[in-house]
Amino acid sequence: MKGLVPGLPLLLLLLLPLLHGAARAAAEDGDRPRVQPLLEPRDHCRLPARVGPCRAAFPRFFYNVTSQTCDSFIFGGCENNTNNFQTVEECLAECSVLPDDSLCEAEPEAGPCRAAFQRWFYDRSTGSCRTFVYGGCRGNKNNYPSEDSCVSSCPAVLQEAPPGASWEMLVCVVTDSGRLCASDICSATPDPGPCRAAFPMYYYDGASATCQSFLYGGCQGNANRFGTEEECLSRCSSEGKRTSEADL
Repeated sequence: MKGLVPGLPLLLLLLLPLLHGAARAAAEDGDRPRVQPLLEPRDHCRLPARVGPCRAAFPRFFYNVTSQTCDSFIFGGCENNTNNFQTVEECLAECSVLPDDSLCEAEPEAGPCRAAFQRWFYDRSTGSCRTFVYGGCRGNKNNYPSEDSCVSSCPAVLQEAPPGASWEMLVCVVTDSGRLCASDICSATPDPGPCRAAFPMYYYDGASATCQSFLYGGCQGNANRFGTEEECLSRCSSEGKRTSEADL
């Protein structure tokens, strides 16, 4: 055959089975279930801040899983990870968790790593913050670097009511001036806190004896803050208190 390179037909015959096998493997691979990535959604919020090797100086924010806040850092401009946000609002929207009593009710979890950090957790059985040994990775959110941060994040504790009180148990919070109990909590002015998220919450308005909506920033604030209007009314309204007494 004119124009053919000597030996080319033989080479094509040798390569044909290899090409067929590669195509078959690709087709089979398409039918296989994909292996899920090791990082679960939002696990990137647990990554440490990464400055990178470049020498620019861009102000950025990262989610600090230890303090559960968004902190600033200087990004060098290259080789970042995904825990890197241009604004604190973007960081909070992606990584912060809506305040939830269930976080404070979780059992302490050391995690799979083998370090030995002393941390604090909220013990719902005693209504106080206690120490445990944290392994250094994973675990859950009921994990605080200090007793103060634990108390401020999980301030609700059960306390015996004084003689003559209408409730057998009162929900109280620890403040700088002592403990404030149910009636004081429900009379507190709504406090959005210093953070800049926008979680719709409810507070009890004693003047109108109703629960009103407000936007909570995502950190600090006070205990006159409820996830639903029903929860607010059951905790603070006269009718709700009577219902609570009947259930005891």
